[in-house]
Amino acid sequence: MDNEIKELVIGQWRILPDENCFIQDSLKVSVIPKVMDLLLYFAKHPNQVISLQTLSEAVWPNEFVGDNAIYNLIGQLRKALSDNAANPTYIQTLSKKGYRLICDVRAVDELSENTVQKHAHAHSTVANKLKISKYSLFFLGALILVAFLLLWFNSDERNQQAPFPVAQQQLALGEFYLNKGRSEHIVKSIEYFQQSLVLAPDDIPVLLNLGYAYHYLAQREEFALGTYNQKAFKIAAKILNIDNDNADAQVLSQLTDSNKTELYLLESWAKRKDIDSLKHHTIHTISKVLFSKGQMQEAIDLQKRALQKCASCAYIYRSLANSQLVKGEINQAFTNYQIYLELIDNKVTSPISHLGFSHLSKKKLAATANWLAANTLTQTMQADQRNGLALFYLSLRQRSKAEWLMKPAAENRDETFFTLYTLAALSSATNETVKTHRYLERRFTLYPKNPKFALSVAYSYWIAGDNEKALDLLEQHLIKDGAIAPSQTTDIALIQLYGALLIQNKQIEKGTAMLNSLIDRYQQGLLDSSGEGTLGYAQTLALLGEKHKALTELELALESGWVEDFNDNWWYLENDPFFKDLIDTQWFMQLVARHKKAINAISISTPYTHT
Repeated sequence: MDNEIKELVIGQWRILPDENCFIQDSLKVSVIPKVMDLLLYFAKHPNQVISLQTLSEAVWPNEFVGDNAIYNLIGQLRKALSDNAANPTYIQTLSKKGYRLICDVRAVDELSENTVQKHAHAHSTVANKLKISKYSLFFLGALILVAFLLLWFNSDERNQQAPFPVAQQQLALGEFYLNKGRSEHIVKSIEYFQQSLVLAPDDIPVLLNLGYAYHYLAQREEFALGTYNQKAFKIAAKILNIDNDNADAQVLSQLTDSNKTELYLLESWAKRKDIDSLKHHTIHTISKVLFSKGQMQEAIDLQKRALQKCASCAYIYRSLANSQLVKGEINQAFTNYQIYLELIDNKVTSPISHLGFSHLSKKKLAATANWLAANTLTQTMQADQRNGLALFYLSLRQRSKAEWLMKPAAENRDETFFTLYTLAALSSATNETVKTHRYLERRFTLYPKNPKFALSVAYSYWIAGDNEKALDLLEQHLIKDGAIAPSQTTDIALIQLYGALLIQNKQIEKGTAMLNSLIDRYQQGLLDSSGEGTLGYAQTLALLGEKHKALTELELALESGWVEDFNDNWWYLENDPFFKDLIDTQWFMQLVARHKKAINAISISTPYTHT
């Protein structure tokens, strides 16, 4: 059957493809073009079972759409034909196979001569009754044609200005779920965007949202990374076909182009003066590229700008919290993570997702261990989750599980900054000091713009006893003119280390004054009073030689539920460099023994399986 046929008869309906309408007696039903395309494809293959994939390729050639788009079209077609899915007259569903058109199909020129004569007779009768001459008919037809063309162009203009209301609703629902940012939400958003495109196939905002949804899903489901990014890339190409100057689509195309191995093009977007003209998805995506390169402050700045465009975008708060966490802005990170949780209605069922976004305590350690004992995990988790879980096992003193988790990363020489830190922590837990330093130094070499990474290397030098190198590194990267910058006065780890190094490098008065100012802030309640804060107070007292007070505070910290959190530091209590002058005291050894016993009492049996 030819596409150029002007009229079909399908069952009881006359089908006018050029007008996208179905006619039965006095009833006229208009449909969208994609529904007509679907019906015409069925009409070309009557009584044949057609799979979902075949229908998809026929209606959307060279495009990727999901099954839901076809389901939606089938539903609209049945509604237009007044068909019943349970007792079909036109479209039959064959479970797990596809669909079949089960009625008669005829082209208009295949109608019987009798039928044609009846139509001719009807038109003749009407003409005779109205007594319209052939010239009057011609003139009237011309007027109708002009009116039709005016209506057509006005309709086309309206369609460009405002898509179908239903399409707008689907777009709004898709954006709602996409802004939440979790995998299940993204999948749902894709369904809505696809349904919207059924009604408005060239709508750029819908296409752009769908492209970024696929890209976000690629990041979360690494096993399907190439497939989803390929879909996003093709969508970006379609947008650029419609509007070659669309900057958001240009970024999406560069981001998902499998032939590009460098992301330098995306970095350049961050420096453009017109970056605020981009959509929030695009700005956020550029920030993630900067994050992956260790440019935390630049990433944070862009994430804040993205939030100005979308204050309810949960996933941007999650990214901002992550960036702040890596940069060392712990309190801000925790706050933004809580906003993220509120925006997704606290629907994070896995405690692994929370690791690193709040201080670990004995209670949280036990709760997470119990969850792991009750749930089967696979190695298909994302790299960040794998690293976070490995650090958790180190906190739980189950080094063998952490080693197993990190073995592929070590073998594949994964040099992302989180992996390098996790490998350093694992080496420290097994007392491989040189290896620990090598991983931390490598991280700082690859990502030199993050001051927290410089601080880690300085700590590593200090632990190894190389105080001069540690001090030089601090003064080169973190200390300006012999003073800590105002923006870093809340960085307790930096103040503690700098004070300790000043004392050990014979600047005793200055170092003591710095540590004493920290003690005053603790005593005035200006710093964290949780178990983590109490431990910091004990560490500072130990650096000042206040052994008895330090041990008293350490005991209070342990009683309040403090545990080693390898997201914060990479050593166990018995190896804590702040307490190195206490290690040989009986009181300290008793506290360590009691602490180890409490951690070992948190039994765990994790059914961890390979995939």
